[in-house]
Amino acid sequence: MRANKGAAGMDEQTLADIERQGEFQFIEKCHRLLKEGDYHPSPVQRKYIPKKDGKQRPLGIPTIRDRFMQMATKLVIEPIFEADFKENSLGFRPKGGAKQALERIRKACNCKGNWVVDVDIQGYFDNINQEKLMKLIAM
Repeated sequence: MRANKGAAGMDEQTLADIERQGEFQFIEKCHRLLKEGDYHPSPVQRKYIPKKDGKQRPLGIPTIRDRFMQMATKLVIEPIFEADFKENSLGFRPKGGAKQALERIRKACNCKGNWVVDVDIQGYFDNINQEKLMKLIAM
């Protein structure tokens, strides 16, 4: 978070605040909240970043505590999920992403055969019906 110049979220707690209280105490508190089932993420602070075309891109800024919890979770579960992913699954994976996916698509399209490729999900999470999504998750 420090390398990314981590901004404070809705709780306005900064990295300097955590350093003053003590990093070890911060980690211990996070551990206790998880262990006791009392951890609940905070609301995300919304900021808008101007894009080249004049539009604005929404940016969600989680609290430092939530970013810490997300990274801790990622470190634990990522190796578990990585073992099951197919080689051609590239999105949001270590050393994988849009550029690698596009290169695979380019190579596949140069092979003989019929291909249907759908890769345009721009603004998906901005436009998805949140109410329906939450109902599906609750099932």
